[in-house]
Amino acid sequence: MQKRVVLFAAIVALVGCGKEVGRISLKGEGDGDTTVSLGSGQKVALWTSLDLSWSGNVAASYTVELHDSSGKILATTTCDPFSVNTKVSSVVTNINDHHNWSYQGKMQCDLTAPSAGAFTVHTKLTFPTKPTDLSVKDMSLVLKI
Repeated sequence: MQKRVVLFAAIVALVGCGKEVGRISLKGEGDGDTTVSLGSGQKVALWTSLDLSWSGNVAASYTVELHDSSGKILATTTCDPFSVNTKVSSVVTNINDHHNWSYQGKMQCDLTAPSAGAFTVHTKLTFPTKPTDLSVKDMSLVLKI
C-alpha cells in the first residue's frame, strides 16, 4: 500500500509540472525574449531553473511581460525565483553564511493569454541585493503550460 501512495504522489508531481513551451536563458542580470503560441485564456506557469552560489544575502526578481505581435504589452508580472511552491531536482547547501542553490521551481506568478496566437515573452532579471561573490551559472525563466 505504501509503495502505491509513493508512486501515485510521484505521478501527480510529474503531471503537475506541465509542458515546457519556452525558455529564456540568463547567466546574470539582463533581459531576453522568447516566442510562444498560446490558446485564448491559456495560463502560462512561470518557473525558474537556477544554479548559483553566494555569501550573505541575495534577492532577485524577474519582471515578465507578454507582448502581442505589434509589441503591445498585454500582461505583466513580477516573480521571485527564491519563492517557489514546487521544486524539482533541488540541491540546496547552506554552510554558515555561504549558499549553493540549484533547482527548478514553480514561482508564485503566471501570465494568461487574452486571445489565441503567437506572443513574445520578455523578461528582465535584476538583483536588488547582490553580494560581491555572487556566482550565477544559470538563472533561466522557464514557461510551462
